[in-house]
Amino acid sequence: MTETGQDLDLVFGALADGNRRKILTALKSGPQTISTLAEPIGISTWGVMKHVQVLETCGLVESEKRGRSRYCRLRIKQLEIACSWIQDMQGFWGQNLERLAIHLQEK
Repeated sequence: MTETGQDLDLVFGALADGNRRKILTALKSGPQTISTLAEPIGISTWGVMKHVQVLETCGLVESEKRGRSRYCRLRIKQLEIACSWIQDMQGFWGQNLERLAIHLQEK
């Protein structure tokens, strides 16, 4: 995926759900099966699969079928794009708040 507003919308939409954030957190330790991801979250494997599909659509997760199991792994590129956008916004607001503080001190 390329960096577009639509890509960011998909990433932030995916991150808006707590179960999807739990899946991403679990995948930080490495690839896991759908059933392994479902256990600590407390939802069905079917529910996890639906969340994984959302995460795959936005590019945060990649999965592959091996035998009877589907393994998921974290893909960091789209998350880096979202982080870059957030950092850009932080820089913008940081500079503006700094200017405001200087302006208020001058008054």
